[in-house]
Amino acid sequence: KPEDAPPPAARTTGPDGKFEFAGVPGRIWMRLEVDEPASALRTLSFQLSEPSEEARRDLGDIPIEPAHTLVIQLLGPEDEPVKKGHILVGRKFAGESPYSRLGFNESRREPEDRGGGKYVLDRIPAGSFSIQARAPGYALERMSSVDLPIKEPLVIRLPKGIQKRLQKNTVAA
Repeated sequence: KPEDAPPPAARTTGPDGKFEFAGVPGRIWMRLEVDEPASALRTLSFQLSEPSEEARRDLGDIPIEPAHTLVIQLLGPEDEPVKKGHILVGRKFAGESPYSRLGFNESRREPEDRGGGKYVLDRIPAGSFSIQARAPGYALERMSSVDLPIKEPLVIRLPKGIQKRLQKNTVAA
């Protein structure tokens, strides 16, 4: 829950490239962003155990990668631009990164809606990504492997349909 998270904190690396956050609460999902403006934005999600010496995590070196831009054109079955889309872009093998062994996951990111069915994700690194897209009145579409960078806009066609949400109801006895 976002309301359970502590306020954002920023750190600048020292001359040796190191930084540290102290007093990070346990059992709350957090997101670490490595933000060097000329490079790809890195986002890592994690949850620490209860505060103790074992709760300390050393990520080692986090590589700074060149930034690319991903442009997505979201279209319906008749090539109509899809508005109010929701797109998530994440590394295809996020669970196999060196960080996953330390309990960190590469976070998925959402492209910015630029109107007319055009969605843009700036500062994305090269690599293999999975993408899922949905919009009101359209069915969910998943692309399991997109290799970036690409020069042309990535066209995703959503089939007409509805999205069903299953709700689990529990009854106290």
